[in-house]
Amino acid sequence: MSFKKIAIFGLLFSSVTSVSSLAADSIIAECATCETDSQFYTAARRNAVLNQTLSINIINFENYEFRKFRVSKSSSIECEYDREPDGEGGRQQICRKKYQYSTIPTSITNKELNQFTDLADAMNDARKYYSQRSIAIPSEVVESGYELIGAGYVKSRVTDHFNSMPLKRSILEKAVIAGAAASSMVEVGGIKFSMPALVFTFSDGVKAYATLDFYDMDDNAHFKFTKLIDKNGNIIDFTKSNPFVEKTYTFEGMSVASWSVFFKAMSAYGLTVRGASSKVVPRGSVTVVVCRSGDKECTHIN
Repeated sequence: MSFKKIAIFGLLFSSVTSVSSLAADSIIAECATCETDSQFYTAARRNAVLNQTLSINIINFENYEFRKFRVSKSSSIECEYDREPDGEGGRQQICRKKYQYSTIPTSITNKELNQFTDLADAMNDARKYYSQRSIAIPSEVVESGYELIGAGYVKSRVTDHFNSMPLKRSILEKAVIAGAAASSMVEVGGIKFSMPALVFTFSDGVKAYATLDFYDMDDNAHFKFTKLIDKNGNIIDFTKSNPFVEKTYTFEGMSVASWSVFFKAMSAYGLTVRGASSKVVPRGSVTVVVCRSGDKECTHIN
Protein backbone atom coordinates (compact mmCIF):
# COMPACT_ATOMS: atom_id res chain seq x y z
CA MET A 1 0.00 0.00 0.00
CA SER A 2 1.49 3.35 -1.05
CA PHE A 3 1.81 6.16 1.45
CA LYS A 4 -0.51 8.36 -0.63
CA LYS A 5 -3.20 5.68 -0.42
CA ILE A 6 -2.51 5.40 3.30
CA ALA A 7 -3.00 9.15 3.64
CA ILE A 8 -6.38 9.00 1.92
CA PHE A 9 -7.54 6.05 4.01
CA GLY A 10 -6.22 7.75 7.13
CA LEU A 11 -8.41 10.78 6.54
CA LEU A 12 -11.35 8.46 5.98
CA PHE A 13 -10.52 6.56 9.17
CA SER A 14 -10.70 9.78 11.13
CA SER A 15 -14.08 10.71 9.71
CA VAL A 16 -15.85 7.40 10.27
CA THR A 17 -14.67 6.90 13.82
CA SER A 18 -15.26 10.41 15.10
CA VAL A 19 -18.92 10.71 14.08
CA SER A 20 -21.40 9.32 16.58
CA SER A 21 -24.20 8.75 14.10
CA LEU A 22 -23.77 8.88 10.34
CA ALA A 23 -26.98 7.03 9.57
CA ALA A 24 -30.16 8.63 10.88
CA ASP A 25 -31.73 5.40 12.12
CA SER A 26 -28.79 3.10 12.83
CA ILE A 27 -25.91 2.87 15.32
CA ILE A 28 -22.98 0.46 15.67
CA ALA A 29 -21.55 0.31 19.21
CA GLU A 30 -18.86 -1.83 20.77
CA CYS A 31 -19.46 -3.78 23.98
CA ALA A 32 -16.19 -5.49 24.87
CA THR A 33 -17.75 -7.22 27.91
CA CYS A 34 -20.92 -8.50 26.21
CA GLU A 35 -21.17 -12.28 26.20
CA THR A 36 -24.69 -13.23 27.30
CA ASP A 37 -28.01 -12.37 25.68
CA SER A 38 -28.88 -10.17 28.65
CA GLN A 39 -25.66 -8.17 28.29
CA PHE A 40 -26.30 -7.56 24.59
CA TYR A 41 -29.89 -6.46 25.29
CA THR A 42 -28.65 -4.08 27.99
CA ALA A 43 -26.02 -2.60 25.67
CA ALA A 44 -28.64 -2.05 22.98
CA ARG A 45 -30.89 -0.18 25.42
CA ARG A 46 -27.93 1.86 26.67
CA ASN A 47 -27.46 3.23 23.14
CA ALA A 48 -31.16 3.93 22.59
CA VAL A 49 -32.34 7.47 21.86
CA LEU A 50 -35.47 8.86 23.51
CA ASN A 51 -38.54 9.01 21.26
CA GLN A 52 -36.76 7.33 18.37
CA THR A 53 -36.72 3.85 16.89
CA LEU A 54 -33.22 2.80 15.84
CA SER A 55 -31.44 -0.21 14.46
CA ILE A 56 -28.73 -0.74 17.07
CA ASN A 57 -25.84 -3.09 16.27
CA ILE A 58 -23.84 -4.32 19.26
CA ILE A 59 -20.42 -5.80 18.50
CA ASN A 60 -17.73 -7.59 20.48
CA PHE A 61 -14.54 -7.63 18.44
CA GLU A 62 -12.60 -10.08 20.58
CA ASN A 63 -15.32 -12.74 20.54
CA TYR A 64 -16.52 -11.95 17.01
CA GLU A 65 -20.06 -11.40 18.31
CA PHE A 66 -22.48 -9.27 16.30
CA ARG A 67 -26.08 -8.73 17.45
CA LYS A 68 -28.66 -6.46 15.83
CA PHE A 69 -31.74 -5.00 17.51
CA ARG A 70 -34.64 -2.71 16.69
CA VAL A 71 -34.91 -0.49 19.76
CA SER A 72 -37.51 2.10 20.73
CA LYS A 73 -37.27 4.28 23.83
CA SER A 74 -40.07 6.30 25.40
CA SER A 75 -40.73 7.89 28.78
CA SER A 76 -43.58 8.57 31.14
CA ILE A 77 -44.10 10.21 34.51
CA GLU A 78 -45.30 7.98 37.34
CA CYS A 79 -46.45 9.53 40.61
CA GLU A 80 -47.28 8.10 44.00
CA TYR A 81 -48.18 9.55 47.35
CA ASP A 82 -45.71 9.45 50.20
CA ARG A 83 -46.89 8.02 53.52
CA GLU A 84 -45.85 11.18 55.35
CA PRO A 85 -48.37 14.07 55.53
CA ASP A 86 -47.50 17.25 53.63
CA GLY A 87 -48.57 19.50 56.53
CA GLU A 88 -51.66 20.73 54.69
CA GLY A 89 -53.98 17.83 55.38
CA GLY A 90 -52.76 15.72 52.50
CA ARG A 91 -49.79 13.63 51.52
CA GLN A 92 -46.75 14.62 49.51
CA GLN A 93 -46.70 13.40 45.92
CA ILE A 94 -43.48 11.92 44.55
CA CYS A 95 -43.08 11.73 40.77
CA ARG A 96 -40.38 9.95 38.78
CA LYS A 97 -39.60 9.65 35.11
CA LYS A 98 -39.73 6.06 33.90
CA TYR A 99 -38.27 4.79 30.63
CA GLN A 100 -39.83 2.08 28.51
CA TYR A 101 -37.97 0.07 25.88
CA SER A 102 -38.94 -2.16 23.03
CA THR A 103 -35.92 -4.31 22.10
CA ILE A 104 -36.44 -6.75 19.25
CA PRO A 105 -33.61 -8.89 17.77
CA THR A 106 -33.37 -8.62 14.00
CA SER A 107 -31.55 -10.63 11.36
CA ILE A 108 -28.07 -9.84 10.05
CA THR A 109 -27.38 -10.07 6.34
CA ASN A 110 -24.42 -12.00 4.96
CA LYS A 111 -22.96 -8.72 3.69
CA GLU A 112 -23.15 -7.14 7.15
CA LEU A 113 -21.61 -10.22 8.74
CA ASN A 114 -18.74 -10.26 6.25
CA GLN A 115 -18.11 -6.55 6.77
CA PHE A 116 -18.10 -7.00 10.53
CA THR A 117 -15.72 -9.99 10.32
CA ASP A 118 -13.26 -7.97 8.22
CA LEU A 119 -13.45 -5.11 10.71
CA ALA A 120 -13.03 -7.41 13.73
CA ASP A 121 -9.99 -9.03 12.10
CA ALA A 122 -8.41 -5.61 11.46
CA MET A 123 -9.22 -4.17 14.91
CA ASN A 124 -8.00 -7.26 16.77
CA ASP A 125 -4.81 -7.35 14.74
CA ALA A 126 -4.12 -3.64 15.35
CA ARG A 127 -4.89 -3.81 19.07
CA LYS A 128 -2.68 -6.86 19.55
CA TYR A 129 0.15 -5.28 17.54
CA TYR A 130 -0.04 -2.03 19.51
CA SER A 131 -0.27 -3.76 22.89
CA GLN A 132 3.05 -5.47 22.20
CA ARG A 133 4.82 -2.20 21.48
CA SER A 134 5.40 1.08 23.23
CA ILE A 135 7.01 4.14 21.72
CA ALA A 136 9.82 5.47 23.89
CA ILE A 137 10.13 9.25 24.03
CA PRO A 138 13.69 10.27 25.00
CA SER A 139 14.12 12.82 27.78
CA GLU A 140 15.79 15.22 25.33
CA VAL A 141 12.49 15.33 23.39
CA VAL A 142 10.18 15.58 26.43
CA GLU A 143 11.62 15.26 29.91
CA SER A 144 8.40 14.33 31.75
CA GLY A 145 5.16 12.84 30.50
CA TYR A 146 3.30 15.28 32.74
CA GLU A 147 4.38 18.06 30.38
CA LEU A 148 1.59 16.92 28.02
CA ILE A 149 -1.07 18.20 30.45
CA GLY A 150 -2.61 21.25 28.83
CA ALA A 151 0.37 21.83 26.51
CA GLY A 152 -0.39 21.38 22.83
CA TYR A 153 3.14 22.20 21.75
CA VAL A 154 4.50 19.30 23.84
CA LYS A 155 2.07 16.90 22.16
CA SER A 156 3.40 18.21 18.85
CA ARG A 157 6.97 17.39 19.89
CA VAL A 158 5.91 13.84 20.72
CA THR A 159 4.08 13.53 17.41
CA ASP A 160 7.05 14.90 15.46
CA HIS A 161 9.33 12.35 17.12
CA PHE A 162 6.95 9.54 16.15
CA ASN A 163 6.86 10.75 12.55
CA SER A 164 10.66 10.49 12.40
CA MET A 165 10.67 6.84 13.49
CA PRO A 166 10.98 3.90 11.04
CA LEU A 167 8.33 2.09 13.14
CA LYS A 168 5.77 4.63 11.92
CA ARG A 169 5.04 2.76 8.70
CA SER A 170 4.01 -0.58 10.26
CA ILE A 171 2.02 1.07 13.05
CA LEU A 172 0.05 3.30 10.71
CA GLU A 173 -0.63 0.56 8.19
CA LYS A 174 -2.46 -1.41 10.90
CA ALA A 175 -4.63 1.60 11.69
CA VAL A 176 -5.33 2.32 8.04
CA ILE A 177 -6.46 -1.25 7.37
CA ALA A 178 -8.85 -0.97 10.31
CA GLY A 179 -10.02 2.40 9.00
CA ALA A 180 -10.74 1.00 5.55
CA ALA A 181 -12.71 -1.86 7.10
CA ALA A 182 -14.64 0.59 9.28
CA SER A 183 -15.51 2.75 6.28
CA SER A 184 -17.25 -0.20 4.63
CA MET A 185 -19.66 -0.35 7.58
CA VAL A 186 -20.71 3.31 7.39
CA GLU A 187 -23.78 2.29 5.39
CA VAL A 188 -24.73 -0.03 8.27
CA GLY A 189 -24.76 2.78 10.81
CA GLY A 190 -22.99 5.47 12.77
CA ILE A 191 -19.90 4.01 14.44
CA LYS A 192 -19.30 4.33 18.18
CA PHE A 193 -16.14 2.51 19.19
CA SER A 194 -12.56 3.30 20.11
CA MET A 195 -9.68 3.17 17.68
CA PRO A 196 -6.65 1.09 18.70
CA ALA A 197 -4.51 3.11 21.11
CA LEU A 198 -0.77 3.66 20.91
CA VAL A 199 1.30 3.95 24.07
CA PHE A 200 4.08 6.53 24.41
CA THR A 201 6.47 5.94 27.34
CA PHE A 202 8.52 8.67 29.01
CA SER A 203 11.71 8.50 31.03
CA ASP A 204 9.88 9.27 34.29
CA GLY A 205 7.58 6.24 33.91
CA VAL A 206 4.56 8.10 32.61
CA LYS A 207 2.61 6.44 29.78
CA ALA A 208 0.55 8.50 27.34
CA TYR A 209 -2.23 6.84 25.37
CA ALA A 210 -3.17 8.25 21.97
CA THR A 211 -5.31 7.30 18.99
CA LEU A 212 -4.67 8.18 15.37
CA ASP A 213 -6.71 11.26 14.52
CA PHE A 214 -5.72 11.49 10.87
CA TYR A 215 -2.81 10.91 8.52
CA ASP A 216 -2.15 13.87 6.26
CA MET A 217 -1.03 14.07 2.65
CA ASP A 218 2.55 14.84 3.76
CA ASP A 219 2.83 11.37 5.32
CA ASN A 220 2.55 12.69 8.88
CA ALA A 221 0.41 11.17 11.61
CA HIS A 222 -1.70 13.29 13.93
CA PHE A 223 -2.93 11.97 17.28
CA LYS A 224 -5.59 12.55 19.89
CA PHE A 225 -4.04 12.02 23.30
CA THR A 226 -6.65 10.43 25.55
CA LYS A 227 -4.98 9.87 28.93
CA LEU A 228 -1.83 9.60 31.01
CA ILE A 229 -1.12 6.84 33.51
CA ASP A 230 1.96 7.08 35.71
CA LYS A 231 3.85 4.30 37.49
CA ASN A 232 1.69 4.78 40.61
CA GLY A 233 -1.51 4.28 38.63
CA ASN A 234 -2.57 7.93 38.75
CA ILE A 235 -4.77 8.81 35.76
CA ILE A 236 -4.97 12.09 33.86
CA ASP A 237 -7.97 11.99 31.49
CA PHE A 238 -7.56 14.32 28.50
CA THR A 239 -11.15 13.68 27.38
CA LYS A 240 -12.42 15.68 30.38
CA SER A 241 -12.46 19.46 30.72
CA ASN A 242 -10.64 18.93 34.02
CA PRO A 243 -8.19 16.07 33.35
CA PHE A 244 -7.52 15.47 37.06
CA VAL A 245 -10.34 12.97 37.47
CA GLU A 246 -9.08 11.50 40.73
CA LYS A 247 -9.18 13.20 44.11
CA THR A 248 -6.50 11.06 45.73
CA TYR A 249 -3.04 10.52 44.26
CA THR A 250 0.12 8.68 45.24
CA PHE A 251 3.53 9.99 44.18
CA GLU A 252 5.80 7.27 45.57
CA GLY A 253 9.20 7.21 43.87
CA MET A 254 8.51 10.36 41.84
CA SER A 255 11.45 12.68 41.21
CA VAL A 256 11.34 16.31 42.30
CA ALA A 257 11.57 17.36 38.64
CA SER A 258 8.49 15.31 37.66
CA TRP A 259 6.57 16.45 40.73
CA SER A 260 7.32 20.07 39.89
CA VAL A 261 5.77 19.59 36.43
CA PHE A 262 2.72 17.87 37.92
CA PHE A 263 2.38 20.58 40.59
CA LYS A 264 2.48 23.35 37.99
CA ALA A 265 -0.16 21.58 35.86
CA MET A 266 -2.45 21.25 38.89
CA SER A 267 -2.12 24.93 39.67
CA ALA A 268 -3.05 25.85 36.10
CA TYR A 269 -6.38 24.05 36.63
CA GLY A 270 -7.00 25.77 39.97
CA LEU A 271 -6.07 22.71 42.03
CA THR A 272 -3.49 22.02 44.71
CA VAL A 273 -2.33 19.72 47.49
CA ARG A 274 -2.61 21.44 50.85
CA GLY A 275 0.76 22.36 52.31
CA ALA A 276 2.67 21.15 49.26
CA SER A 277 5.39 22.96 47.34
CA SER A 278 7.00 22.27 44.01
CA LYS A 279 10.30 21.39 45.70
CA VAL A 280 9.12 18.54 47.94
CA VAL A 281 7.35 15.37 46.71
CA PRO A 282 4.39 14.54 49.00
CA ARG A 283 4.51 11.25 50.87
CA GLY A 284 1.78 8.62 50.89
CA SER A 285 -1.67 9.25 49.45
CA VAL A 286 -2.62 12.91 49.14
CA THR A 287 -5.84 14.67 48.18
CA VAL A 288 -6.03 17.14 45.33
CA VAL A 289 -8.43 19.95 46.17
CA VAL A 290 -9.72 23.16 44.61
CA CYS A 291 -7.63 26.19 45.50
CA ARG A 292 -8.99 28.66 48.00
CA SER A 293 -8.78 32.35 47.25
CA GLY A 294 -5.27 33.56 48.08
CA ASP A 295 -3.60 30.14 48.10
CA LYS A 296 0.01 30.82 47.17
CA GLU A 297 0.34 27.30 45.73
CA CYS A 298 -2.09 28.30 42.99
CA THR A 299 -0.49 31.59 42.04
CA HIS A 300 3.15 30.68 41.63
CA ILE A 301 5.65 27.85 41.89
CA ASN A 302 7.56 28.29 45.14
